[in-house]
Amino acid sequence: VEVREGTDALVLSAGEAVSTQRGSLQRVEPSESPAAWRTGGFSVTDARLDAVIAELERHFSVRIGSDALSREALERRVTLYYSSEAVLDGILDDVATALGLRYREVSGGWEVVPAP
Repeated sequence: VEVREGTDALVLSAGEAVSTQRGSLQRVEPSESPAAWRTGGFSVTDARLDAVIAELERHFSVRIGSDALSREALERRVTLYYSSEAVLDGILDDVATALGLRYREVSGGWEVVPAP
């Protein structure tokens, strides 16, 4: 399949994914399972935390700040699977617990921060 954004174009094969970031197309790791998506769930497999946050923002149409996290924290990898009725604060709680982080609701969305 060919994906176009402005003058950018990428041709994707089966199993590949694309993201638009800063006005350009970039190949990204496929993260969400189509089966979970169809049932209202959420899943990512061996995905970097920054990619998981971006996918959560897209999936739940919300802003999730992560500016306080180190580059190393954002590069940590997680696998999550919620077969149906995924709830954002439940997912954030699981991710924070697994990676030793904290999260909080802030004006305009959520924020993931280092644990004290």
